[in-house]
Amino acid sequence: MLRSLVAREGFDPGILHFEFSSFRGSDEQDVMYIHFGGRLADLYEEMEHPSPVGPFQKWLERKSGSRYVMLATLIGVIFAVLLGILSLAVSTSQTYITYQAWKHPVAG
Repeated sequence: MLRSLVAREGFDPGILHFEFSSFRGSDEQDVMYIHFGGRLADLYEEMEHPSPVGPFQKWLERKSGSRYVMLATLIGVIFAVLLGILSLAVSTSQTYITYQAWKHPVAG
């Protein structure tokens, strides 16, 4: 698993040549750390496919089909078009008011 992470994911190749002598005691020469393999596999799986945390993320995971993604995109586009039309109407009215103020100045 470690070799595949170095090869495919770009992990540091120096991790393959790790020496335990820096932190092992003299009576721990033959100790094997087998249980870390399962934990590393679980962490790797969680990193690749994180589980949803909150209720909104859980709802999104249930609704994560391509149909819902297209629907959300369509709603976003419609919202953007409506905002564009609204801004066009506001700028048109501002232009008309400015033109009228220029054409008919108030004497003061």
